[in-house]
Amino acid sequence: MELVVDSIPGGALFYEECADDLFKVKICLEDHKIVGPIHGYGPNSEEEEFEVERYFSGLLPYVHDVWVRRILLENLIVDAKLELDAYDEELNTASPEELAKIWEPRDRSKWWTLLYLTKREVLQYRKYDAQRNLTKYEKMLARLRSDLARGG
Repeated sequence: MELVVDSIPGGALFYEECADDLFKVKICLEDHKIVGPIHGYGPNSEEEEFEVERYFSGLLPYVHDVWVRRILLENLIVDAKLELDAYDEELNTASPEELAKIWEPRDRSKWWTLLYLTKREVLQYRKYDAQRNLTKYEKMLARLRSDLARGG
């Protein structure tokens, strides 16, 4: 199945080029799961196809179709849960020595090296960020469902 969403700003799809142009976005689904890369078409031609550089969470503010929004949110929730599981596994299986590693040794004569984090700290921050995203997406999905239940 293929979803098509119109009028998506280039800034939601790409990092630099075409930020102000509007694109048509095609998303392929199999069993309600997003598969393959997401493609943007346009801005001046239906034939010109661009592989989207940004993660599809950037599409959410511009998708107003409730069904498409629900599909995107459900996929984001699944991805966030997988990400959390991966961070948990890494934190639980890595040796203490591995978790204590930093990018390079700290050196008091180079103040910026004092800011380097250990692998444990990096994983914990990323896990926290993934948990925050998961909570945000679950709240958005719950709000979407309650709006549908109220008929709005």
